[in-house]
Amino acid sequence: MDTFQDDPDSYSTVIGEPVKVEWFNPQGERIVSSPRVALHTGEDSSRLTIYRAVVEDAGIYRCQATNAEGQTQEATMVLEMYQKLAFRDVKSPQEFRHGETAEVVCDVIASPAPAVSWFYQKGSKSTEITEEHYSKNEETTLINMFNQYV
Repeated sequence: MDTFQDDPDSYSTVIGEPVKVEWFNPQGERIVSSPRVALHTGEDSSRLTIYRAVVEDAGIYRCQATNAEGQTQEATMVLEMYQKLAFRDVKSPQEFRHGETAEVVCDVIASPAPAVSWFYQKGSKSTEITEEHYSKNEETTLINMFNQYV
């Protein structure tokens, strides 16, 4: 076996005579054909097809070829998945009692991760709320509204 030729269409071309071609997922597990994943191996190429791909399928995939002498070479392909921006569990209106801390949650999902900005609008005036007034985790932004904004 000589070399791999990377192809932008998510398949690898093997030059030489491989005895075995295997694919590995981003977790390092060997991939086998299933109703959602198809492996197509020809004389000099192998193609991995993922049907109904989801964000969780993203990552680095490896195609590994082994020749009759047991020599192994591999090529890697990066699979990027994009997810449309969506808000989850939007509660509106949200009501709070005067003098209480108001916690307003913005639960946003998207891939790549979105930048979230907060604004307070009173009449025609809109003021951006700075990061010192809110906290973030991977999927949710929580804002603590202080009296200066209400």
